[in-house]
Amino acid sequence: MMRAFLLATVGASAWAVAAPVPPPSEKELIAKHWGKPEGEGQFELKGKQLTLRATGDGPADMRVTRTVRGDFTARVTLADVATPAKGDARQPHSHAGLSIKGGGYSLSHYLLQLYNHDNNGELYDTPQRSVWTDRFIDAQGGGGTSLKEVEQGQTVYFEVTRKDKTVTVSYSFDGKDWAAPQAFGEKLDFPDEVTVSVYLSHCTCQKLHATFDGFTITPLKK
Repeated sequence: MMRAFLLATVGASAWAVAAPVPPPSEKELIAKHWGKPEGEGQFELKGKQLTLRATGDGPADMRVTRTVRGDFTARVTLADVATPAKGDARQPHSHAGLSIKGGGYSLSHYLLQLYNHDNNGELYDTPQRSVWTDRFIDAQGGGGTSLKEVEQGQTVYFEVTRKDKTVTVSYSFDGKDWAAPQAFGEKLDFPDEVTVSVYLSHCTCQKLHATFDGFTITPLKK
């Protein structure tokens, strides 16, 4: 009887050890491959693509964020993005792309969709679409630069590189031919540790979304 009990116990232990490990949840996969979700909205993972989906309750700033040390190159592909409609904001606009922040400095490199006004103060029927870069310093302000006009529905690849305290940005429309890197970070004295984010922000009350792919952060050798 004792022998039968021991065999049963050993068999149960072996079964417990061999039990399959549950697959990671969507939240765990997002945190591992993309970063920490921040902001109100839905974070949807489908295959290797991540969609940030705003609720439409008001202006939104959604992002997934990683902490990075040292020099690096960050890249992400904006595979799909909703176009804001005009009418529910004075000047409807949305941003979708990459940003880095640290030590009171920030740089954003993104697709800007913005409705401009004509001479009579009326909004144009279609928004300006362009690759845009903003730089800001806390308590001092900053500025932005339009780099390239973008066609409706065009895929945009973004790149931000930090090396030796200089930040450069580049972009591509096919992931192969990249624009010459442009430096906008000479006066942005980022600390060694910064946060890198993939983000969607807008000023409307619309259910906008942005789908990203291929988010990588590659350390650079000294």
